[in-house]
Amino acid sequence: MDTRIIILLTTILIGSFGDTTHENIVGLEGDDIILPCRVDISNCGDFHTVKWYKESKRVFVFSDLANLMKPEGPLIDRSEFQFNASSSHSGLLIKAVSRNDEGLYRCEITYLEVRDNCDVVQSINLTTISFPDYVTISYEEEEGYEVENVTSIGPLSEGTAVSLICRSGGGRPLPALGWWNGTKRLGGDLSATVDQRGNEIAVSRLEVALSRDDLGAEWECRAETQLMDFSVSAHVKVDVHVRPVSVSIEGPDGPVIEGSLVNILCLIKGARPAATVRWENNTDDVVMPHQDSKYQSRVKTEEVLTDKTYETRSHLSLKVNKEDNGRVLTCEATNQVMLDKGEAPIKTSVTLQVHYAPTVHVTPDNITVNESMDFLIFCSHDSNPLTLIDVNWYKDGEKVQIPSDRYEGGTEDQPSLLVKKATRHDTGSYKCQLTNSVGTSESEDEAFVTVQYPPDVELKMEPTEAVIEAERPNITLTCEIISGEPSMLVGVRWYLDGDLLKELPECNLNDTSYVYVDEDFCDIDPSKLLLENVGRSFQGNYSCEGMTSAGWGPRSEEEELVIHYSPGKPTLLSFPPVVVKDSDLTLTCIVEDLGRPPAFQYQWLQNGHLIHDISSANWTISPVTLKNEANISCYAVNLAGPGESDVIEIDVLAPPAFIDRLPPYQGALLNSSETSVSCRVECAPMCEIIWFKDGVLIEDDSPLYQIETRFLPPDPQSNDLDSILSILHWNMTHWPGGRLDRLHDNSNYTCTSTGNAVGQGVSSTTHFRVE
Repeated sequence: MDTRIIILLTTILIGSFGDTTHENIVGLEGDDIILPCRVDISNCGDFHTVKWYKESKRVFVFSDLANLMKPEGPLIDRSEFQFNASSSHSGLLIKAVSRNDEGLYRCEITYLEVRDNCDVVQSINLTTISFPDYVTISYEEEEGYEVENVTSIGPLSEGTAVSLICRSGGGRPLPALGWWNGTKRLGGDLSATVDQRGNEIAVSRLEVALSRDDLGAEWECRAETQLMDFSVSAHVKVDVHVRPVSVSIEGPDGPVIEGSLVNILCLIKGARPAATVRWENNTDDVVMPHQDSKYQSRVKTEEVLTDKTYETRSHLSLKVNKEDNGRVLTCEATNQVMLDKGEAPIKTSVTLQVHYAPTVHVTPDNITVNESMDFLIFCSHDSNPLTLIDVNWYKDGEKVQIPSDRYEGGTEDQPSLLVKKATRHDTGSYKCQLTNSVGTSESEDEAFVTVQYPPDVELKMEPTEAVIEAERPNITLTCEIISGEPSMLVGVRWYLDGDLLKELPECNLNDTSYVYVDEDFCDIDPSKLLLENVGRSFQGNYSCEGMTSAGWGPRSEEEELVIHYSPGKPTLLSFPPVVVKDSDLTLTCIVEDLGRPPAFQYQWLQNGHLIHDISSANWTISPVTLKNEANISCYAVNLAGPGESDVIEIDVLAPPAFIDRLPPYQGALLNSSETSVSCRVECAPMCEIIWFKDGVLIEDDSPLYQIETRFLPPDPQSNDLDSILSILHWNMTHWPGGRLDRLHDNSNYTCTSTGNAVGQGVSSTTHFRVE
């Protein structure tokens, strides 16, 4: 056997004194291996012995001087020391290395001289490896049972969860297990366990949900290590069943003519096992060619070699008629995969287009219209193509001349016929004839038209004369037929000043014809309209339109409803706004709504009493006196009566003015026990009075005097407004000796008022003399 040395990793550790190294050696079981020991004669000199130890036991002794080479223990007969004196590369050769040879080896060199930087102890850690003995694949079924050493699985439907277990033993270290699908690396979980003999084995579990990509797949489990330049593997083939990948349908490229034979092909691809085919029409009925002579079919299935799926072709033939236009024929495909999964079939459809001549109908059967109204006869058709190339109408067998100003429609785009402003001559039986690219057809049914005539009406009003709003009267309006047939009105439109006021009866009468409605909803006489409790909002010009079974007639002449109502509320203004006694005051009564007919007179009241001599909108008072301080109101009057009133309160003001002045001279006896002077001032608003002695203010708390003040109300008799009376009393008990002094107490006393909002204060002086 050739000697092979496999080294995974060599690590040299140098001790603190530079005399120890450490290496890691990896060897393949069964191969020869050399454990290195560097003997450096050139730098360290000759040596006495080289000793080898495994763990703590000596396993080899070598001495070049003593010509000694002695293996010991487990290395007897399997080892030798290879020494090269010209090089430091020496080592212990171990033959056919086994797992038991693993361990820590120590090479100890005894040099004859001790020198620095000489490795006298070298450690080598030996690890052995081996290649895998086997690789197997097992299949784990849904029930948890494991089928060992499988080479194929299936058939299994796509989407099925597959669990495969790959095991490899006899390798050391345990190999890495990998799953492959050709050149594509798959997933898988890697773990280690022991077999029944206690040997360690590698395990990889592959969990795969089968898909279309696994069609014809052969999966491989490979056992590999870093030291192997080859792999050990096992294979398993997968039989996958898949649903169809596509369903397509081929039919006519375009429309076909009624009576043609149509061939349709349904192509189903990518199914394994082959798909089964079923045809349906748009009523969801199953097409069974062997039972329905309308349909013929055949099916062909063949395998596609590239992926082992099947392609199925189903041919369906039928002779089409107009009922087949728009018919949807559906091809649905399924196989066992879809059935097992409960999936709906895959479907595709084709819609047939069948061209056929028009089938024509006119509606309604009977039309009753009023003269001057439009009426429409519908011409509907079923055809394909829908595009028409010719349209003709016939009345009583004679062709209607279209185009004309009296007609709309009757064309290829709009075959229905609109007759405008019908006359009695339009009565008759109508038919429609249509042509498309396939052929021409005339309606088998007909529409009969009857034209009637609307009524002329007039409006009557009761009472006929003007009414007064305040009496809240009722007005009856009647819409009577002057001419027309029939003579009974079934509907009336009432107008006020040209605007629609109301339409009677309030039920479903359309604008163009009389439609019978149950009497429970229309049990009123539409020819009468009652206006209750009328007011000014009701006045205006009334008219009506009548409707019979012949339709609506023209509007009647207008009749005016005249309502008299009193004037509106006035606005009462005064000028000037501040009223001062003895000045002029002008009152104005402004009325915006003079009523109907317009107001011709104004009434004035003072405190509720009528002012008889004033009847205009203006009242001037000159001069203003106390009696004019009152509530004054006014209102306008017309033929309907007096209107509302407005009122203002006149507040008469007065500037300060003396009612009683001081006399020029005032005398008193020197021994008088009581002496006083007084003055009275009219002022509104109220003012105050103060006293002066020789120009010096007499204070209210002066011990020599007492000031008495009285406020007096207005006096109509004297035409005096509010006034103030002030009395100055001499307090004789506080005068020297209780008496006046003839020499010193002669003085001028002045009574002075304050001003107010309309005037300044006034003053009056008297010369007081002691006698």
